[in-house]
Amino acid sequence: MLLRFVAVAVVAFSLLASAAPPQRDPCEAPPAPMRRFAMSYEEALHDAYAQKERGLAVLFQLSTSRELDGLWAECYASDMRKLLVTWGDQRFAAVLREQSPAVRKAESRFLHEQSGELASRYPRSFGVAKP
Repeated sequence: MLLRFVAVAVVAFSLLASAAPPQRDPCEAPPAPMRRFAMSYEEALHDAYAQKERGLAVLFQLSTSRELDGLWAECYASDMRKLLVTWGDQRFAAVLREQSPAVRKAESRFLHEQSGELASRYPRSFGVAKP
């Protein structure tokens, strides 16, 4: 009898666990803004770190997403700071310069939230991002 109870409990638990929605990594972009780029946030990051312009451009365009808030916004700002260092001022600014004024303005918000030393170390990128 006890064995039957345990077996039923295990089956019930496994059914409940499989029915629960999977937890999304809070640093992963929500799926909706990523659909228009046909790539995941992780793929865009990978391409950007590989210094592929498309990856960086996709990340820049995410700065205008209405869903960019909370923990995802903090992760995004951290990722962009690391990418600025990886790409260097001149190349980062060149890709940012190619974006729309709305994207440059939104990206400016994230760049300016970073520590003050970045503005003096990366003047081109900060100059392009100014609204």
